[in-house]
Amino acid sequence: MSDIDLINHSRIGQFGRIPVYLCHEDGCWLGQPTREPSSVAIRNAICIGGGSGEHPAAVYNAPWHCVQAFVSQTLEVNPEVIFCEGLTEAEWKHRFYSDFEPYKEDMTFPRWMAECVGEFLFFMVQDIDERIQDLRLEHSEIVHPIYEMISIPWHPYSARPEYWKIQKQNKSLHPTAGNAPV
Repeated sequence: MSDIDLINHSRIGQFGRIPVYLCHEDGCWLGQPTREPSSVAIRNAICIGGGSGEHPAAVYNAPWHCVQAFVSQTLEVNPEVIFCEGLTEAEWKHRFYSDFEPYKEDMTFPRWMAECVGEFLFFMVQDIDERIQDLRLEHSEIVHPIYEMISIPWHPYSARPEYWKIQKQNKSLHPTAGNAPV
């Protein structure tokens, strides 16, 4: 069992081959042995990886900042990411270097990850925060997909379709969005 399994959550996609989760409640430590207040995932946090017992996690506790960064494309907005115990920022960068490489001259690796999360939320899961909905309404005609790093598999996962409840909960999802297989 991974740390994410200690709280109510939904698996909403995959960053490469790593699960992406939406926390439905506060209090998931995701592998931080020191229990620092900044390491905890809070309600509506986006977690890439489930922490101990699964894949080390990267946590965005203010996911609307990721959407704001994606939409604005300016370096003035810097969403905070917490790289939890298990992988350092450098190790995450090494693992996804081929995906990040085309953007390395324009932004840092944490910024790229944040924009990937922001893009996914902007197009697929904007209903978790009113600020994301507002950004979607304001920018829907001028913002287009760029990274397509987070996908939603459209088939049962290991015969456990409950992992993909997002398909049923959000009727605006379409199987051709992002890099989901069709």
